[in-house]
Amino acid sequence: GYGFRSGFFTANLNAYYTRWMDKALYDSGDTRDGDRYTLNMTGANANHWGVELDFLAKPFSWMEVNGMFSWGDWRWTGQATGYYFNSSGQMLANPSEGTLVTDMSNVEQYKANIKMDNVHVGGSAQTTAALGVTFRPMKGVRFSADWNFFARNYADYDIDAGNAKMGKVIVVNSPWEIPSYNTFDLSAGYTFDFGKVRATLSGNVNNLLDQEYIADARDGSNHDWESATRVLYGFGRTYSVRLKFNF
Repeated sequence: GYGFRSGFFTANLNAYYTRWMDKALYDSGDTRDGDRYTLNMTGANANHWGVELDFLAKPFSWMEVNGMFSWGDWRWTGQATGYYFNSSGQMLANPSEGTLVTDMSNVEQYKANIKMDNVHVGGSAQTTAALGVTFRPMKGVRFSADWNFFARNYADYDIDAGNAKMGKVIVVNSPWEIPSYNTFDLSAGYTFDFGKVRATLSGNVNNLLDQEYIADARDGSNHDWESATRVLYGFGRTYSVRLKFNF
């Protein structure tokens, strides 16, 4: 990372790379004879890397401009593999039947495989940006406007060991990419003396333009909006007013 400081401008630029290694996938169930079987899969990795920038500029004593930008590339990699075992730790040839593996010369046919190379991680926007401006025209008075942007947000999903098939490779498909969106917010505040108490009256209008957008989703079978099992719409225009006293 790198940081810059001056009387009028401050900025931070950071880059990161994180590798999540060997995420365990687990599943269990009952065999026909009532025994319990388990499937422990290892080998699933996730790479997270990107850059982040934030800044604050003060061109005048009564004005501030702030902003941020973040771009990430978060993807699953690798192939999770594992075998079915009964409660005694014996490898199973058929977990539902409870039959054991008797020939260990070709155990690959009993291995469960889930391939997830280059699949985007879901549940968080991987590109975000914001730009805001604050005015202080007189003592105790503040007006602010903010723009927010979200993109490359992929629908959330589970990589479930229960979807694995013995002796076959299950390929995880890339989830649905939620449409990008942006919102505008306004806020204002006034600080004053209320007797011997310091008081602040403030208010916010979030999503000023009443933008309709999808904030989160659950991926479906066809990896599009029509098959998404759950879609969470963002709030429309909302208001809030606060009065705070400092004793």
